[in-house]
Amino acid sequence: MNAAADVGTCEAVCPAAEVKLHSGSDIDSAGTEAGETDKTRANAFRFQREIVPQCACSAGASTGLSPIAIEDDMMLRTGDIIAADDGFRIAAISSGQKRSVLFRPLSKAEAQALGLSRLSSR
Repeated sequence: MNAAADVGTCEAVCPAAEVKLHSGSDIDSAGTEAGETDKTRANAFRFQREIVPQCACSAGASTGLSPIAIEDDMMLRTGDIIAADDGFRIAAISSGQKRSVLFRPLSKAEAQALGLSRLSSR
């Protein structure tokens, strides 16, 4: 994809949001052409800490989340844990000519060690 297509995709998913394209090898070091990095912004990674109702990406969404496949979420990083219908899974991402995402089940012991045993996967 090119920059214009990437901006168009972001605008389509969150039409009410200001769009700034950040690029880089990973989310922690991504920046704009002007040199601004995401982590220096006031609301950087806020989505990881809370759901902000007025920032919902679609008019019908009460959660503030955009309905995209987890495999297509470019914020997903190796080691991230997701809740699936059948339990927790840990992501492994490989990059190359085409990005691929694999998920392995997180054992009950691993989930308990991480404090996830008291959480439901639904």
